[in-house]
Amino acid sequence: MSLVDDLFDFIGPRPVAAEERSRSRVLLLSAFAALCALVLAAVWGIAAGSSLRHLAIGNALTVPVLLMASSAAALPAGVVVFRMTVPGARGSHLVLGHAGATFGAALVLALLAPLVALFQYSSAWAGPAVALGSAVVGVLVGVLLLVRGLKKLSPDLDSRRKITAPAIVLCVLQLVALLQLAAIAPHVMPQRSVLGRGIDALSPASSTP
Repeated sequence: MSLVDDLFDFIGPRPVAAEERSRSRVLLLSAFAALCALVLAAVWGIAAGSSLRHLAIGNALTVPVLLMASSAAALPAGVVVFRMTVPGARGSHLVLGHAGATFGAALVLALLAPLVALFQYSSAWAGPAVALGSAVVGVLVGVLLLVRGLKKLSPDLDSRRKITAPAIVLCVLQLVALLQLAAIAPHVMPQRSVLGRGIDALSPASSTP
């Protein structure tokens, strides 16, 4: 089976037993999913900055870097919690679950990119709102796919009941890291949004740069 078919089977509704995949296959599929996610994230980044040519070009690098850096910040802790709470857990399984979820979220962003580009190019008011809305949809899809993937890779019912803690740790850490990284990275949209100001957005005294 090709990597593309295997990846869509993994993120789709088809049941997949954990023992169906060797460790090398899991790592290969994880790397492929992560690479595809970076490319798809770049497509959304270009759309989000489409109102300014230099911003769109810069986003082709900025958005994938934000995704990659936030994943690197969250995965180690997620793997540790996964190994400590889920019986028979393999760290590579969490890596695959995360990579599959990231790919699914990035795929949603890429599919919504034409709509984002249209509103960014034609409306200074609605453009940022549509872009942020698509990002929220992508995050929600990613969380759902992470839970689905970890359930598929859990060897038994007891293990499936214990994936909540590592899933929460991974999602929270990556979201926090992503928001804070966005605050120090170049602007993704012409104006920096609340979500792009990191922890400073929680301060009443803060102002938009």
